Amino acid sequence: MYCGSCSYFLFEADGYGICNITNSERRCSDTCRKYAENPMITSETGSKAKINQKTSAAMTLNEYQQEALTTANYPDEFKTIYPAIGLNGEAGEVAEKVKRIIRDTDYKKDGSGAIVVPEIKALDIAVEIGDVLWYCATLAHDIGFTLDDVARINVNKLRDRARRGLISGEGDYR
Repeated sequence: MYCGSCSYFLFEADGYGICNITNSERRCSDTCRKYAENPMITSETGSKAKINQKTSAAMTLNEYQQEALTTANYPDEFKTIYPAIGLNGEAGEVAEKVKRIIRDTDYKKDGSGAIVVPEIKALDIAVEIGDVLWYCATLAHDIGFTLDDVARINVNKLRDRARRGLISGEGDYR
């Protein structure tokens, strides 16, 4: 039966089961209830899907940018400034979520010794990365670039550095 609180947790009589959000076996908890109201989590063909992003068609960077611009609502006089400041704030939120995994989570490490991010925490981080992407999309637009342009410029820069053996080091123009 499904949990009455979140409807995303299929459980047996003992209260244990598989959470359709995290795809992990455990008891239903406040974490599931937290995501029950998340608009990114949807029901698809009678079964519960994890998130739209994992079940929908791919989107190009420029398609995303056009969608993001439909929600860009800040005064023209603050173009460039508003998204630059917002980008900084949202990047800080990503870092804060990662820091809290180290501080508050009984984390595991993979074979190489890297911390394995629990799936429920990964979704939190992905939401914040989406906010970072929104600010990147609006900032790029405000300075006259598409996200495809920005991606191409970055890849060309990195390829050039790699070709010259300068991936490591400091400086924008190394």
